[in-house]
Amino acid sequence: MAFFYRLKNSFSLVLKEIIDRKKIRLITLTAITIYWTTFFSSIIIIGLFRNNGYSPFNNLISDLGSIEYSPFPFLFDIGCIIAGFLSFPISVYIFSYIRENSKGVKNNKTILNFLTYILLFSGILGDIGFVGIGFFSIDRNPLNIHFIFASFLFVGYFLSAFLVGILVLLFKIRLNKNIGILGLFVSISIFFIYILLILLKINFIFFEWIADFSLLMWLYTFLYSILRNNNEERNNLKQI
Repeated sequence: MAFFYRLKNSFSLVLKEIIDRKKIRLITLTAITIYWTTFFSSIIIIGLFRNNGYSPFNNLISDLGSIEYSPFPFLFDIGCIIAGFLSFPISVYIFSYIRENSKGVKNNKTILNFLTYILLFSGILGDIGFVGIGFFSIDRNPLNIHFIFASFLFVGYFLSAFLVGILVLLFKIRLNKNIGILGLFVSISIFFIYILLILLKINFIFFEWIADFSLLMWLYTFLYSILRNNNEERNNLKQI
């Protein structure tokens, strides 16, 4: 028992060190910088060296990592892998932040804890997908594994936006209410548009770009709201 107690304490100390706010800020900024640098660099390289008509209307985002379109496909792949790995501590921080700022909730604690752990799971699922689409690019796609990881990425971050919105609406958590509602609106809109496109049998390649950008922009806004200074939080957070 003493061994497991020490192990638990050691794990708690390591976790506390990892999810330090200043470290998470740096990790978040690094992940965002690396991903968007490789993303836009890949598009510029395709425009300069390959006149193949690459377009959001005709191509998946994953095509940035294909030798058919880019002379340097590994650039985008590496960006996804690094940004994906850096996203794991960010997901843990979000979970820790929600837990810390929901301690005052007295009612429906079981539901709150369940949704919070599902939020952690969905964030990690999205991070696994992020790393996976880099390791298994669209050119390295046995058994359609690239699209499996792409589904992990999309579903994970989609659920994250949806769950944050649900948590803000149902519980008195110290989160920016407007950002929570925006996450709910974005996720529900994406879901219904996706269903509509399937029913109408419309090509939804461009929709992939819109959905991914919408989720990422919401995620960055949400991260900014929980990573700013404590003084700013006290002045700006809206409690339900």
